[in-house]
Amino acid sequence: MTFAEHVKNDLLFLIQEMASAPWLFSKNSATDFSRSRKLDFASTIRFLLSMESGSLQKELLEHFQFSVDTPSASAFSQQRAKLLPEALPFLFYEFNALFPLEKKYKGYRLLACDGSDLNIARNPKDADTHFQSLPTDKGFNQLHLNALYDLCERRYTDAVMQPARKKNESLAMTQMVDRCTTQEKTIFIADRGYETYNIFAHIQEKGMYYLIRVKDGGSGSMAGSLKLPSRDEFDHAMRLVLTRKQTKEVKGNPEKYKILPKASPFDYCYSAPLVLQIILISVKLNEGTDSDILMYFTAECLNQYLLVLSYSSYDNSRYLPAQSLTPAIITIRCTTTSLDRAMLHQCYDNNYSTF
Repeated sequence: MTFAEHVKNDLLFLIQEMASAPWLFSKNSATDFSRSRKLDFASTIRFLLSMESGSLQKELLEHFQFSVDTPSASAFSQQRAKLLPEALPFLFYEFNALFPLEKKYKGYRLLACDGSDLNIARNPKDADTHFQSLPTDKGFNQLHLNALYDLCERRYTDAVMQPARKKNESLAMTQMVDRCTTQEKTIFIADRGYETYNIFAHIQEKGMYYLIRVKDGGSGSMAGSLKLPSRDEFDHAMRLVLTRKQTKEVKGNPEKYKILPKASPFDYCYSAPLVLQIILISVKLNEGTDSDILMYFTAECLNQYLLVLSYSSYDNSRYLPAQSLTPAIITIRCTTTSLDRAMLHQCYDNNYSTF
């Protein structure tokens, strides 16, 4: 049996296990999925997982191999409406739990977070998902998917769905961070748009680490609000005390304290301020292009992971060719670590091919 067949069999077995107690996943536990039908609980779940981009009736015909007993689109809609929203998340987490997360990068799990919009069936009555550019347009509906992906295992470990008009990627990431129950050392990686102090605090308070790109310095950006070196390339360690108080002590020490506006979500404003220890690195990628990366690492793993930001974060980037990675690696100045140019060259030669 191949590994793919093993994975498929485990998934089908888990669906059958759920089908043995359908009342746990049904809106009306007394009657839903109690009668024998062509589309029973297990068939409904399997069909949901196998659907592609065709029309509903076409998908049903293909799934049931064009049988004369193929259920109608209306019958499927009625069966799907009986499922609780928690049914598929339960299947997702239980299926993931069948396969232990064993692959790591030098002892660390690497979890990448990003979001994407998904088009769904048009429904003008759903104000939270419907978009209409002009009054004469039919419009469309969208959901926003926030996903957490294990780079070493190459699989998704968590997800949060939001109505597109109410999407909040920062909130979604904090929820997934809080749900991460692993006791192993973990690094969360994210692109621009996720650089919020609330995310940093959630990750730090769990004893984990992050590597997040931040927007270029300027008005309104995080990097623009910090006092940073004026050089094109730098790595700058900072210790920020986050608070909402505006006392004379706080206002008189802007390099030490960061005042968070009341409108800025932050879940750790207790009686004592929260201290963030971060390193902000600016790397000149090519002529006229800079990239700031905010990192929270311990001194122990910074020596091992400085190169992650150089060739893992930018590999296969749509913004720059692969050959521009080499100058970025060998020109980083490391004032906060014991790394030197010779070591960077050696690490690049030995490890670049593994990504």
